[in-house]
Amino acid sequence: MSSWKEPKRKHALKYQSVLARDGLIIHLSGPFPGTRHDAFIFKQSGLLDMAEAYLSCGEKHFVIYGDPAYAQNNHIVAPFKGVVLSDDEKEFNKRMSSVRVIVEWGFGKIARYWAFVDFHKNQKLLLQRVGKMYTVGGLLTNVHTCCYGSQTP
Repeated sequence: MSSWKEPKRKHALKYQSVLARDGLIIHLSGPFPGTRHDAFIFKQSGLLDMAEAYLSCGEKHFVIYGDPAYAQNNHIVAPFKGVVLSDDEKEFNKRMSSVRVIVEWGFGKIARYWAFVDFHKNQKLLLQRVGKMYTVGGLLTNVHTCCYGSQTP
């Protein structure tokens, strides 16, 4: 799988992840070509099916706060879109933006702890299992989080 990202002039892969409140990566899907839209990745990942199967537990109902590209439903909550938003919608988007940052921190932890997954000069996209290496980096990040905790709020 190859995808050329013009602005940075390098091949790019994208991943989708869901982080639990304690910092554990509970879903990691990919790689996808860097040119793919987030909505396509969401659909291909099967995350919605998993959410429908596992996010209701008796009387408790959990949701995933997702990217603006994700369609809202009973299990996925996304920021309000549009130029004209009510004050409540703006406040909701502002408060929840910090939640989305945590997912970016999760990607950063993988790259920080396991630098080989972020060393682009050494990666051979069609000759190595770059996606598997990243997934293993995600798994090892979870081990690290279990052993040492997480700084995510």
